[in-house]
Amino acid sequence: MRRRGEGSSSNSNQCFHLLFDIVKIIKYRNSPQEETRSPHAAEAVAAMAEIRVVTVGQGGVGKSATVIYLLRGIFIETYDPTIEDLHRKQMRVDGFAYMLAILDTAGQEEFSAMQGEWFSTGEGFVLMYAINDRKSFDGCKKLRQRIYQAKDLKMDEFTIIVVGNKADLEEEREVSKEEGQALAAESGSPFFEVSAKEGSNVVEVFEAVVRGVEKIRKNKAEEEELTPKRSPSFGSLRKSTIGKLASGRGDDVQQPANGKDKTKKFCTLL
Repeated sequence: MRRRGEGSSSNSNQCFHLLFDIVKIIKYRNSPQEETRSPHAAEAVAAMAEIRVVTVGQGGVGKSATVIYLLRGIFIETYDPTIEDLHRKQMRVDGFAYMLAILDTAGQEEFSAMQGEWFSTGEGFVLMYAINDRKSFDGCKKLRQRIYQAKDLKMDEFTIIVVGNKADLEEEREVSKEEGQALAAESGSPFFEVSAKEGSNVVEVFEAVVRGVEKIRKNKAEEEELTPKRSPSFGSLRKSTIGKLASGRGDDVQQPANGKDKTKKFCTLL
């Protein structure tokens, strides 16, 4: 997908850029980081805490380009519009290892019916607009409201990071940094301006997602520890005690062959 604001280019230039991107991907896949992991490494990966991240934003704001830069460290300028892509990425944040399951969603309006399902699965959301696209910024409030509706939770029970992408296109800016900060402040969210092309602040965004989700998990765990467990009532304890006494000691009866009682054991309840 061609970035907003770019002029038309010749077919030869398009072919060159596409070939260049393919070469970079091949080099990445052949690099040592793609080597097969040992069984011990596989076990370590399986033990990592998984964090479910969803990218949200209108079409063309650079969600896929940002995710690809995080995964591969490269910028792909042309790509097909996303419908739904799931990526996995290992990250180390504050000394701990995490496995990010990143759901890269479609921004086109025709796929809005799928948003409820996408949003219900997420723990952390990257809400993105392009600084050179006022319409994409205005659409963020609507998308944020859809997240709230899908999650049916309080605002402090999941993490949203507000991101203004394409910071490298400063000369085409339509949304000020202050406006982005104000949008984030409405929901108490961290705010970043990033450039998927230059790679600035891309990793920092996903580190903020991890920290936000971990904070929520920690708070929930502490609340569960502090919440007193409901003790059984006196009435239920009395019934339970009577039942145990009756079934275990108090009503054993030895029946003779003729069916008449000869010996009975009695239980006195205090």
